[in-house]
Amino acid sequence: MGMIDVNKIRSMNVLDAIRVDLNDFLNHDQTELLAIYDADGAGEEDLDVDQDAARDLLEKVERRMKSLGTHLAKEDIKDS
Repeated sequence: MGMIDVNKIRSMNVLDAIRVDLNDFLNHDQTELLAIYDADGAGEEDLDVDQDAARDLLEKVERRMKSLGTHLAKEDIKDS
């Protein structure tokens, strides 16, 4: 599965939606997640890998949101 290239996303709404979904996943009850992973034939190691990937992606999304916010603010100033 390929990773999302957040640098290609030009919408704060899209980035925010991704951020919310990642936070929901990372903050979900571990016992429930492990039960879901076990039911799908995966296990705790797969869950750990997915959570690490989600943390990495969340960090990238938050950096992109900050960068895009700065860029959009500059455009707003230029348009004024």
